[in-house]
Formats: sequence, C-alpha cells, structure tokens
Amino acid sequence: MEVRKKNRTVFAALSVIFLLALVMSCGKGLEGKMKAYEEAINSHDVDAVLAFYAEPVTVEMGRVSNPLTETELRPLAEWDSIVNTKVSFTVKETRGDTVFCTKTETNDWFKAFTIDTLYFDPWIAVFEEGKIRQIIYVHTPESIRRMAEAYKSFYDWAYEERPIKLKELMPEGQPIRGVTSAKKWMEILSEWQEETGGI
Repeated sequence: MEVRKKNRTVFAALSVIFLLALVMSCGKGLEGKMKAYEEAINSHDVDAVLAFYAEPVTVEMGRVSNPLTETELRPLAEWDSIVNTKVSFTVKETRGDTVFCTKTETNDWFKAFTIDTLYFDPWIAVFEEGKIRQIIYVHTPESIRRMAEAYKSFYDWAYEERPIKLKELMPEGQPIRGVTSAKKWMEILSEWQEETGGI
C-alpha cells in the first residue's frame, strides 16, 4: 500500500514536470516563430511574410477589428518592402498560443513624416497551428502624439497644395498601401518636405 502511494506521488510529480516542460517548449517555439517573422519582414520577403498567416488574420487596433485575407495582406507586405520597413519584437511573455511583445518599427514613409521610430506596447500575436491568426496592437501615447502632429502638418499642406494627388492616395479617407501607392506617397512627401521643411 505504501509503495503504491509512493508510486502515485512520483507519477504525479513527473506529470507536473512534463507539463511544465511542454509549456516552456511551446513558449520557446513561439519565440522562435516571432524571430523568424521579424526576419521575414526585415528581409522584405513578401511570400515569406505571408506564409506566417492563417487566413483570415484578424487585426485589432483599439476598437477597430479587420479580418484580412491574402488579397489585403499582400499589398501591405509589398508596401513594407517598398518603404524599407524594419521591425523589432521583444517577447515579454507567452501564454498558450499567445505571444505578448513590444514592437518598434521604422520605415522611409514614417521618416518622411519626420517620425524616426514608432513604438507598440503591447503587440500581441495569437497563433493557430503554428500560424498567426490574430494580431492585437496599441501604439504608445508618445507615438500617437508624434503621428498626430506630423499627419496634421502634412494633410493641412496637401489639402491646399496637392488636393488631386491626395485624393488619389486617400480615395476613402484612408491611405492606400501597395507598390504603386508607396512610390506616389514618397513623391508627395518629398514635395512637402522641400516646400515646408516638414515639422
């Protein structure tokens, strides 16, 4: 009887250790996936970036939530490639299939707005069968302030000086992102900087 009790105790302890090891290995696996995802974005490999997503990917910012398929995701990845986007993820915690990070992002488009780096805290990825099913992110207050200042200065100028170009790039009040629009955005932002010095 005493031997059985001891065996049950040993088995329970081993089960706990196994489960902890499994959880830790899953967490490390997701950290590796986040690193590979970062490298795919920074190398501007569009197909490699798209391979990380389980369609549709739900992207949430604040109260806005959008399900995106490859039709919407590919132009965004191409945009990142054209404007030389570089990101860095710092994994803070993993819980099951969810990774909690902070993120920094730079690209030529932001720099044209005189924004050196944008900060996201938190930036969260939810994985499903090894692929990203959901992304939730929040800009830091300082990043929101910098974007508001820069965008207002540019849009005030563009509405007066380049209304036709601006309408082409923002037909529904939101920037169009893709290969062609990225080049046009860089042109109009360059004109803004030349004429006003930016902000």
